[in-house]
Amino acid sequence: MTGQPRELAAAVRDAVAAVPGVDEVCAGPTVEVATLYPGGKVSGVRLAADEVEVHVVVDRLPLQPVVRRVREAARAALAAAGDGRPVTVVVVDVPDGALVAADSLTSVAAGATDLAYAVAAGALGPRQEREG
Repeated sequence: MTGQPRELAAAVRDAVAAVPGVDEVCAGPTVEVATLYPGGKVSGVRLAADEVEVHVVVDRLPLQPVVRRVREAARAALAAAGDGRPVTVVVVDVPDGALVAADSLTSVAAGATDLAYAVAAGALGPRQEREG
């Protein structure tokens, strides 16, 4: 891995924050997810030895295309630094407005609205998407 943790985590955070459908890169609802460095932290991105974890709030449905674009953006930021670690994306929340908008769309995939409601209500907890 090349680059300092602060710069690499910030690059991943900035790339992910620019993805359409990402409302926020966030630290998480209970235990804070962050990359720590002397004098500060980058919230919402955890650089572990064997993977990179990104926590996001998604403001549109269906979730799968947004999660795919988040993973691609994070991978691109990592690749630019010569880092090939896999990326895990955790959807921490879906705001109510996205759920209401999804109910009015006929193009939402079957089941996506039910899943989003369950995640937003806390019934399922954060949905994790891992690379296969």
